[in-house]
Amino acid sequence: MNAIAIGLICAVFASLPGLIQSRIELERPLFVLGLGILASIVQTLYFRKFPARTRAYDGMADLFIFIHSRLPEDTWVRWFYRAGASLLLSLFGAGVGVEGVAAEASQSFTLATRTSSELWNENRRRTDVASIVAGSIAAVFQAPFAAVVLSLEVGAGGRTQSAILASIFGYAGTLFISQKFALELEWVPYFQSLPAGEYRWVLVPVVGVLGGVVAFLLVRGLRWFQEGVVDLFRNRIAARPLLGGAILAAVLALHPQIQGAPLVSLTALTMTARSIDTQAAFFLAKVLMLATVLGCFGTIGIFWPLFMIGASFGLMLIPGVVGIFVGASALWAGVLGAPITAGVLAYEMTRNWKLMLAALVAGYLANETRKFFKQKPLVHRDLEARGLSLLDGRSASVLGSILVKDAMVSDHETVFENDLVRELSEKFLNSRHPFLPVVNRHGAYVGLLTLDLIQDGLSAATGADAFFEVKDLLYKSSAKHTKLKTVRETDNLSSTSGLFGDHPCVAVLGKDEKVVGLLFSYAIRAAYDREVARRSLAESKLGDQMRGDE
Repeated sequence: MNAIAIGLICAVFASLPGLIQSRIELERPLFVLGLGILASIVQTLYFRKFPARTRAYDGMADLFIFIHSRLPEDTWVRWFYRAGASLLLSLFGAGVGVEGVAAEASQSFTLATRTSSELWNENRRRTDVASIVAGSIAAVFQAPFAAVVLSLEVGAGGRTQSAILASIFGYAGTLFISQKFALELEWVPYFQSLPAGEYRWVLVPVVGVLGGVVAFLLVRGLRWFQEGVVDLFRNRIAARPLLGGAILAAVLALHPQIQGAPLVSLTALTMTARSIDTQAAFFLAKVLMLATVLGCFGTIGIFWPLFMIGASFGLMLIPGVVGIFVGASALWAGVLGAPITAGVLAYEMTRNWKLMLAALVAGYLANETRKFFKQKPLVHRDLEARGLSLLDGRSASVLGSILVKDAMVSDHETVFENDLVRELSEKFLNSRHPFLPVVNRHGAYVGLLTLDLIQDGLSAATGADAFFEVKDLLYKSSAKHTKLKTVRETDNLSSTSGLFGDHPCVAVLGKDEKVVGLLFSYAIRAAYDREVARRSLAESKLGDQMRGDE
């Protein structure tokens, strides 16, 4: 039920800016400046009492911090304030995507309705974040499948069923509201009304590679701006929104063409003949606005701004709808690390499989180009700046605090390389695990037998091959069976990242190269969850003690 509620809340708040803008014109530079002044006053009077570590807000990064490090100071009031700030920034023309309003309002609802015990459960927090991401994207982009894929690609985790439910209700709720109040949110007919453009397949890879370079520079630039603002106002955090309001107001006053809803901006980009200088000015102005919003205010609503930045970039090389989605996919993949989402989004918003293919190609190349430059996605860079590094969706610091020997199993059966294959059946049936490590006569590790390999050996160990030995089986098998990777019992779990691949098990070796245990991927999850629960309990007690002292 919580996922359904999140989806409906996303639908309401995703539609709210459109409902307001259809009745009153609020896109004024002075309004943005006034919002900066108001936000500065609120932070001075209210948020100054919070610890310095919780005053920063980077949008998406804060959702992941909520997953991995539940803070008592992170209340529903603060998230509702953030939703209000994002709503006003969107209404005043500052380029904030309304998905930020929907996501932040949903997070406020989650914190207000979850019990204390539920909030200290990491898997529930993961599920809530996945539902929030999926629900907000589905509501705004009317793309439920892409929304669920995005929640998976960004590594939110949790129960996929909840993300699907939030996505469906976010999509259906927004569709109902748009029809009820005559809002234009039907993307397929809209894009069909724009010039399609030509599928210049030679240029699609070019846009992908160049988009990866632009994404690399954009992530570096956004982080540089954010760090610069932090350093400038390290002891005067309330001054950040004041600076942000001034910059945004100046940009909107000097470049009023960048204002307007996505429908208006995309139409102007594709239907109006523009010089390369004008397009470049629009691109740079959008980038400056996004950097200012992230550095001075913070918001989750970065998806539409990145889409618009990518669209303006793509239109410089490929005209029409093709250029819009190829460029947007390259930027989404490069900045957010979500190439598959970009391709699925292109199909759901246009119902064009050729465009989906072009978007997937551009997104894949942009993502690989960013990786070539050893640049992490923007959210991961924000998390690292806040002291939280992730490995395979888990906290690297937590994984680094757990030794392999604390997660491995030691009740395994061992076979010698000279044992007969035909004798493996009984030993395998006595084993509690579907893997048998193979050692030589000195006890040193030789290889690992898996269930399918044992079955193949038993089938072959007949007739002339009745005396088929285990070492012969290992020799004849493929390299992926004979020499699976190993870990040391004194290693920490962070060193196991990327080891498992097709097999959920690796052998654990001691100092003398002998097998001392087996490490399973599920055992890593169990050990991680156990350590997170222990830390959560300690933080909960600390929070209760701090509140008692007050």
